[in-house]
Amino acid sequence: MKPVFRFRIICLALLIFTVCLCAGCGQQEEKRDRQEIIEEIVVDYGNYGSEADAHVQSLLKELRAVDADAASRWERIMALAYCRLREQSPLKAVASVFGDSYLSVENKVRGLSPNALSGFYHDLGTRRPQILAFLRKFCQEDTGVIFDGTDILSASKRMDLPRLSKVKSGGFDMATNIMFGYSLAAGLANYYRLLPGSIKDVKAFKICAQEYGCTNMTAIVDKRFQSDENIEFIDSMEGVSVIMALRRNTKGLDYTPFANRDNKGALGHFWYSGRAIWYHKQEAYGHTVYLYLDEKRRVEEQEDYLAKVDDPENDHYTMESYNEHVMQFGTIALLVTQEKSAQDTYYAYKSRGEVEQSIDVFKNTLEADTSYMQTEQALETWMFINMVAMHWYCELRQRMVDSKLIEKYSPKDMIRVMGRLRSVYVNGKWHTTEITAKEQRLLTAIGVDIT
Repeated sequence: MKPVFRFRIICLALLIFTVCLCAGCGQQEEKRDRQEIIEEIVVDYGNYGSEADAHVQSLLKELRAVDADAASRWERIMALAYCRLREQSPLKAVASVFGDSYLSVENKVRGLSPNALSGFYHDLGTRRPQILAFLRKFCQEDTGVIFDGTDILSASKRMDLPRLSKVKSGGFDMATNIMFGYSLAAGLANYYRLLPGSIKDVKAFKICAQEYGCTNMTAIVDKRFQSDENIEFIDSMEGVSVIMALRRNTKGLDYTPFANRDNKGALGHFWYSGRAIWYHKQEAYGHTVYLYLDEKRRVEEQEDYLAKVDDPENDHYTMESYNEHVMQFGTIALLVTQEKSAQDTYYAYKSRGEVEQSIDVFKNTLEADTSYMQTEQALETWMFINMVAMHWYCELRQRMVDSKLIEKYSPKDMIRVMGRLRSVYVNGKWHTTEITAKEQRLLTAIGVDIT
């Protein structure tokens, strides 16, 4: 029996449009060209059920008639992204995992063997300009873009990217760095760039900003990159607004505005996630610095520190060191290179959590923290396939947020539910097998119709 695993029509549109861009511009034909077909699919996205499914299938058939190579490329991208999302499949398992899906009945994809996929990965990996053109469709001008980086372990000796460096999981290892761009308006990671393991986030911003193409960009920089050299480099970048978290012991930071319980030294306050955030404006490294105080977090840090003081096994925590740090508890200092209000700066910095959530999906949900690709072209394709799978995951998660299912279930729970659905071939037709009332309610809540 085949598991039924269907996503919103937008997933099909994403993949088909990807292929359209990867195929390049074609000559005009008597039949509709690929762009017209894609536009109709995009217009139809968001519709569900057998009628919409049949319409998309007919459009795909038309696409195959116009450009067979583009259709074939789309089919394999779709199969690979599906396998990454459902089973985090390595290349050797793609054929069997996809063959177990009902998608293999609707779309008879060829070329999923490890040898065939090796050539496909190399070919698609040479098309980065077209891949970027696709990803830019999710970039909206003047809405804000946040850059953040991570690393993946990769020990291929055939690439120059993996370098021995300090990795974020701790220690030193052969790693490749990845810079992600996150569109605040789209709520999606819509850019990536592979970097040598020895090149850290700050040094990569300039080229990434140029390659990304949008004008309103904000780079969020972690305090571990705080140095005179890096700040001088940041000042040389044009068109990129930088927000850098500073270490609490940064020379010149003044915590006395928050010395009293009434916070009379603060310039004001605003609200974030139900908490009052106090702020004060200062200067460091020739730039504006906002110092913030979260009262609730201050209490939490005080209690945590005192618990360590009272723990006989923690020799480094004493009342003397507590008194030295107590005024810093609950605070964060943010340096800004372009004029922003205290509230906007804080909100922008906190939006980094959305980027980190996308990175968490990439590294943990998709299990993409380690790559076994042997060439840069293959690694480029591997990254793009994971980006498509991330988009599907984020779409599913947003549906669960809208329906409030996220309060009880995770997206991985929903993927398991959908993966358990079965279709059987009876009397020359495929039929969806029985499902429980609970499963039906869950699918209905996220707008999935399997009838």
